[in-house]
Amino acid sequence: MTRWIEIAAQDLRFAARALRKAPTGTAAAILTLALGVGLNTAIFSVVKSVLLNQLPYREPARIVALAQTSSTDTHGDGVEGRTVNEWRNRSQSFESISAYSDWGRCCAACASASSSSTRWA
Repeated sequence: MTRWIEIAAQDLRFAARALRKAPTGTAAAILTLALGVGLNTAIFSVVKSVLLNQLPYREPARIVALAQTSSTDTHGDGVEGRTVNEWRNRSQSFESISAYSDWGRCCAACASASSSSTRWA
Protein backbone atom coordinates (compact mmCIF):
# COMPACT_ATOMS: atom_id res chain seq x y z
CA MET A 1 0.00 0.00 0.00
CA THR A 2 2.88 2.37 0.64
CA ARG A 3 4.32 1.70 -2.82
CA TRP A 4 1.60 3.67 -4.60
CA ILE A 5 2.11 6.58 -2.17
CA GLU A 6 5.81 6.64 -3.08
CA ILE A 7 4.96 6.60 -6.81
CA ALA A 8 2.43 9.42 -6.37
CA ALA A 9 4.96 11.51 -4.43
CA GLN A 10 7.57 10.92 -7.16
CA ASP A 11 5.06 11.98 -9.82
CA LEU A 12 4.21 15.14 -7.87
CA ARG A 13 7.88 16.07 -7.54
CA PHE A 14 8.36 15.56 -11.28
CA ALA A 15 5.29 17.70 -12.06
CA ALA A 16 6.52 20.49 -9.77
CA ARG A 17 9.94 20.49 -11.51
CA ALA A 18 8.28 20.62 -14.94
CA LEU A 19 6.02 23.48 -13.88
CA ARG A 20 8.95 25.46 -12.49
CA LYS A 21 10.83 25.10 -15.79
CA ALA A 22 7.98 26.69 -17.82
CA PRO A 23 6.37 29.47 -15.72
CA THR A 24 4.48 30.96 -18.70
CA GLY A 25 2.90 27.63 -19.58
CA THR A 26 2.13 27.04 -15.93
CA ALA A 27 0.39 30.41 -15.64
CA ALA A 28 -1.58 29.75 -18.82
CA ALA A 29 -2.70 26.33 -17.59
CA ILE A 30 -3.74 27.67 -14.18
CA LEU A 31 -5.59 30.60 -15.77
CA THR A 32 -7.39 28.27 -18.19
CA LEU A 33 -8.45 25.95 -15.38
CA ALA A 34 -9.60 28.87 -13.22
CA LEU A 35 -11.67 30.38 -16.04
CA GLY A 36 -13.18 27.00 -16.89
CA VAL A 37 -14.20 26.30 -13.31
CA GLY A 38 -15.54 29.83 -12.84
CA LEU A 39 -17.59 29.82 -16.04
CA ASN A 40 -18.92 26.35 -15.33
CA THR A 41 -20.03 27.46 -11.86
CA ALA A 42 -21.68 30.62 -13.20
CA ILE A 43 -23.53 28.83 -15.99
CA PHE A 44 -24.73 26.06 -13.68
CA SER A 45 -25.95 28.62 -11.15
CA VAL A 46 -28.04 30.36 -13.81
CA VAL A 47 -29.39 27.07 -15.20
CA LYS A 48 -30.25 25.87 -11.70
CA SER A 49 -32.05 29.03 -10.70
CA VAL A 50 -33.95 29.42 -13.99
CA LEU A 51 -34.69 25.85 -15.05
CA LEU A 52 -34.27 23.45 -12.14
CA ASN A 53 -35.71 25.28 -9.12
CA GLN A 54 -39.46 25.42 -8.66
CA LEU A 55 -41.26 28.71 -8.90
CA PRO A 56 -41.43 30.49 -5.52
CA TYR A 57 -45.22 30.23 -5.37
CA ARG A 58 -47.63 27.99 -3.58
CA GLU A 59 -48.88 25.40 -6.12
CA PRO A 60 -46.93 26.67 -9.18
CA ALA A 61 -48.74 24.23 -11.48
CA ARG A 62 -51.91 26.30 -11.06
CA ILE A 63 -50.36 29.48 -12.53
CA VAL A 64 -51.67 30.39 -15.99
CA ALA A 65 -51.01 33.23 -18.42
CA LEU A 66 -53.88 35.11 -19.99
CA ALA A 67 -53.61 37.10 -23.20
CA GLN A 68 -55.92 39.08 -25.39
CA THR A 69 -55.88 38.84 -29.17
CA SER A 70 -58.05 40.13 -31.98
CA SER A 71 -58.54 39.19 -35.61
CA THR A 72 -56.00 41.85 -36.67
CA ASP A 73 -53.51 41.33 -33.81
CA THR A 74 -52.74 37.64 -33.31
CA HIS A 75 -49.59 38.16 -31.21
CA GLY A 76 -51.25 39.14 -27.94
CA ASP A 77 -48.74 41.96 -27.40
CA GLY A 78 -50.40 43.38 -24.33
CA VAL A 79 -53.48 44.01 -22.26
CA GLU A 80 -54.56 47.40 -20.99
CA GLY A 81 -54.78 47.95 -17.26
CA ARG A 82 -58.52 48.57 -17.31
CA THR A 83 -59.02 45.21 -19.10
CA VAL A 84 -57.05 43.45 -16.36
CA ASN A 85 -59.18 45.20 -13.75
CA GLU A 86 -62.35 44.08 -15.53
CA TRP A 87 -61.09 40.49 -15.71
CA ARG A 88 -60.30 40.66 -12.01
CA ASN A 89 -63.75 42.01 -11.10
CA ARG A 90 -65.71 39.55 -13.27
CA SER A 91 -63.61 36.43 -12.71
CA GLN A 92 -65.22 33.48 -11.00
CA SER A 93 -62.69 30.88 -12.15
CA PHE A 94 -59.43 32.40 -10.86
CA GLU A 95 -58.34 32.90 -7.28
CA SER A 96 -56.52 36.12 -8.22
CA ILE A 97 -55.33 37.97 -11.33
CA SER A 98 -52.15 40.03 -11.58
CA ALA A 99 -50.47 41.81 -14.46
CA TYR A 100 -46.81 42.04 -15.39
CA SER A 101 -44.65 43.64 -18.02
CA ASP A 102 -42.00 41.45 -19.59
CA TRP A 103 -40.46 44.14 -21.78
CA GLY A 104 -39.38 46.45 -18.97
CA ARG A 105 -41.82 49.28 -19.61
CA CYS A 106 -45.52 49.78 -19.45
CA CYS A 107 -47.79 51.68 -21.81
CA ALA A 108 -49.53 54.88 -20.71
CA ALA A 109 -52.91 53.15 -20.51
CA CYS A 110 -51.50 50.52 -18.14
CA ALA A 111 -49.76 53.09 -15.97
CA SER A 112 -53.00 55.02 -15.55
CA ALA A 113 -55.02 52.00 -14.43
CA SER A 114 -57.45 53.02 -11.74
CA SER A 115 -57.04 50.02 -9.46
CA SER A 116 -54.32 50.26 -6.85
CA SER A 117 -54.25 46.47 -6.44
CA THR A 118 -52.81 45.86 -9.92
CA ARG A 119 -49.22 44.68 -9.50
CA TRP A 120 -46.68 45.43 -12.20
CA ALA A 121 -43.44 43.53 -12.03
